[in-house]
Amino acid sequence: MSTLPNQSDIGEPSPGWRQRVDELAKPAPLLSPPAPWLAFELVGLALVPLIVMSYILWDRQVIQWSLTLDPSQLEWAQFLSHAAHGKVIIPAMVVLLVVSLWLKRAVLQRWTTVWILGFAFESIAVNLLKIFFGRYRPKTLGQGFYGFEPFSVGYEMNSFPSGFFAAGGGVVGGVVRRRARLWRGWIVAALGWGSCRVFSHAHYIGDVLAGLYLGAGCTFLAYAILRRKAWWNRQFESGGVG
Repeated sequence: MSTLPNQSDIGEPSPGWRQRVDELAKPAPLLSPPAPWLAFELVGLALVPLIVMSYILWDRQVIQWSLTLDPSQLEWAQFLSHAAHGKVIIPAMVVLLVVSLWLKRAVLQRWTTVWILGFAFESIAVNLLKIFFGRYRPKTLGQGFYGFEPFSVGYEMNSFPSGFFAAGGGVVGGVVRRRARLWRGWIVAALGWGSCRVFSHAHYIGDVLAGLYLGAGCTFLAYAILRRKAWWNRQFESGGVG
């Protein structure tokens, strides 16, 4: 008759085995964000039809409604919408980099370089896309212009995507990538701030959504490139992003 083996014959489970069991036993957090690139791709798949629907259903109507408002009621939108101007973003990044070097904060230095490189990518991409699409700005709606004039150059025909909001989206993308647990709040705040560009009649809703996506994507791309560089990873603090 066979007997059960003694515990000494089996041996103690390895620490690695116990750790894996403990991890499997932990409840999964609700609505935890997926891997950044997977999330980025999924959002892109949903964003394209949303921008098309916005062009057909909402863009013109929202601008026409906002034109009926008292201009004094929209002064706040004009002020806040310029917070992501290159004249604000670039000096802020330079100051942040100088402060991080002075304080010798390695993580802050590395993420400032991510934002600067991402801003460079975003600037090139935005200007190329503006020329490619040639979308009329909302301020020309009263003159009967609505739609696209591809391969056109000029302020009145470079509404898509929003360059201001691409810069802001790059900053938000970096924060979300660094502190993934805060992604919902930052995205909601970004969309709320993006409405300022709409109510200031500088962009349509679809322009703002595309700018946010493009800016975040350029920051993710900059992070992916720099993460492979030894000098960027040197002395990276424990617990940093992976």
